[in-house]
Amino acid sequence: MAKELQITRQGIIRGLLDAVEMGREQQNSGAMVTALRELSKMLGFNAPEVKRVELTSDQQIIQNHMAALTDAQLLVLMQGHTALV
Repeated sequence: MAKELQITRQGIIRGLLDAVEMGREQQNSGAMVTALRELSKMLGFNAPEVKRVELTSDQQIIQNHMAALTDAQLLVLMQGHTALV
């Protein structure tokens, strides 16, 4: 459909920039904000920030040990620590 109508990403961006300018001329901040919000989405500015967590060697050993436990062993471990909570 976009191809048939000859709609491109650049054309949409140009249109949104025009909408921002028209909103500015008409002193319509709502229109400006809406157009800028759509631009930021299209340009990927709203993408979630990637967080990377790295474990120390000691933490990795503990994680491996916990992953190797059965459900029953984990339940016993958890029950032993409920008094601390």
